[in-house]
Amino acid sequence: MSYFRPYLGNIRIADNVKSRLQTVLDNKAVFRYATESQYCRQAERLLQNILHSQHTILLTNGTVALKAALLGLRPKIGQWVLIPSISFIATANAVLSCGLIPVLVDVDDNGMMSPGALSKTINQMDTKPLAVIAVHLEGAAASIAEITQICLQHKMHLIEDCAQAMGVKYQNQFVGTFGEYGCFSFQANKLISSGEGGLLIAKNNSLFVNACMMTDHGAERTAEGYPDWSKSIGFGDNNKFNEIQAALLINQLENIEQYRALLTERYQEILKYLPADWVTPRPEGTIPVSVWLKRSKLPKNRFNTALLYDWQAWDLANHPIIKNQLSPYADRFPWSRQESPLPVSTLENHDIIVRERICLPVPIDNTIYENVLQWAMEGNLS
Repeated sequence: MSYFRPYLGNIRIADNVKSRLQTVLDNKAVFRYATESQYCRQAERLLQNILHSQHTILLTNGTVALKAALLGLRPKIGQWVLIPSISFIATANAVLSCGLIPVLVDVDDNGMMSPGALSKTINQMDTKPLAVIAVHLEGAAASIAEITQICLQHKMHLIEDCAQAMGVKYQNQFVGTFGEYGCFSFQANKLISSGEGGLLIAKNNSLFVNACMMTDHGAERTAEGYPDWSKSIGFGDNNKFNEIQAALLINQLENIEQYRALLTERYQEILKYLPADWVTPRPEGTIPVSVWLKRSKLPKNRFNTALLYDWQAWDLANHPIIKNQLSPYADRFPWSRQESPLPVSTLENHDIIVRERICLPVPIDNTIYENVLQWAMEGNLS
């Protein structure tokens, strides 16, 4: 069974990237600020055009983008950050590594943060949280317009975790552009991939500069590429992208709409062979990287395949780090520094989604797609 599902980005690392890689090697300058070709900047310009966002920076992964966004808000130790109860643990880890406390919010029928549950959770709190992190999962958008309005109403910051949602739209607007920050991933299993990698975008220059400092030792970069600490807001990490990674991205970014069209076509073809009551429809604007199936509707003999996977690994409520409040620090920092007891959240939809959702990938790889299609065709014979 392959760990890397649903078989996306690495498949599209194209042969024509070799000329760019050779240029990097010929320049003997992989570091992004020490080369004339500047593939990092070229990729960032492409991303600006794709997302209609002026402020973009490539980083080592999506988790550090989330961390930089949180630190860019100038938080206080122990402040709360509201996150959905279903997500990869990286969302919570980014919060904790900033000295902040994640508070879980129930999900809606799509499996993403419920606006109603968000409002309810905020109203239960005696202290205003620092921020909300809305997560867009598996090529589908959370109800981000509604979440944005709630954050505006309560004067709270909004960060979007778009690790699994590059190019996804909500009401014809790209996810990642609703909140103050949008954070993306180019890890091996994402639609666009450089093996590892991430992206941070921001709505305004001040927040963008703050976050960038947190990824470059607390420094700004001069036009010549040198670090400048004259306006530093404090110490930071080192999360810079490099020219080899950027060279891998450019061709994929140029063809992102082709990937969307291919996946949409294959998704619709797979649906033709599946009983309608097996499937949970995806929201509008989705890039369908998988078919959402209902465990309770699938015949027992349909589970025996390495193709299928579920969302149980994203069950944050029962993840050891959250459930047991684990910490690498002897004093259990930052759990030991929370301002007041965590509010008790009812996770009704969460339990249903974690228990019920089974996913059938919509692969870009042709061979795996044929296997998926064959599995779907056999569904009518069950």
